[in-house]
Amino acid sequence: IVGARYQGGSDELMEDLDPGTRVTFLREPDNQHDPKAIMALDAEGRKIREFQGTSEHEGAGPHLQNFINAIRERDARLLTAPIQTGYDSSFWYNSANLAYRLGEPYSKQAVLAMDDTPHGVLTGAIEDLERHLTAQGLKVNADTFRASRFLELDAERETVTGEYAEAAADLQKITYCEPFVVPEITLEPAEKAPQ
Repeated sequence: IVGARYQGGSDELMEDLDPGTRVTFLREPDNQHDPKAIMALDAEGRKIREFQGTSEHEGAGPHLQNFINAIRERDARLLTAPIQTGYDSSFWYNSANLAYRLGEPYSKQAVLAMDDTPHGVLTGAIEDLERHLTAQGLKVNADTFRASRFLELDAERETVTGEYAEAAADLQKITYCEPFVVPEITLEPAEKAPQ
C-alpha cells in the first residue's frame, strides 16, 4: 500500500489479506472519533480495518515542513525520507499528470485499441476501473473522463521524448514573477566512463 511507511496501520491490514485481494478505501467523514479517518473494505463491503486520518498526514505539507526543518538545522538525518526519494516520486507523479493533461476525452474503443500489453493487461484494468466506478454511481464517458497519453520518457534526461515531447515541454514551462525568476538551463547527460 503506497504511503504505508508514513501512514502506519497497513502492516496489520496486509497480514489479513492474500495477494490479489480487492480492497476499497473510503473516507469516513461521519466518524465521531476522527472525521478524516479512512476505512478499508473487503470485496463484500465489510470493514476490515480503519486508518487514522489526522491532518499531519494530509498532502505534501508535512513532507515540505520536514524538508525545511532539515535545511534550517543543516542536518540531513532529520529527513523523513532521502531527498532522492522525493525527487523520484515527484518525477513520476508529474509524468502521470503530463500524460493526463495531454490526453483526450475518454473513448473505451480508442483506449483498448492501444492495448499491446501481454494478455490484455490494459483491457482488464480498464474493465475493472469501469466496474468499480459504475458501482460507485459514476458514469464513464467522454464528458466525465479523459484518456491519458502513453508518453515516452528518456530516463537519463528525465524528459518526455517522441510524439508528445514538444507539447509536454510547453506544459512544463513555468511563468515566474520578477524578481523571483529562475534562469533556464539545459542539462546534457553525463558521459559514461569507459569500461
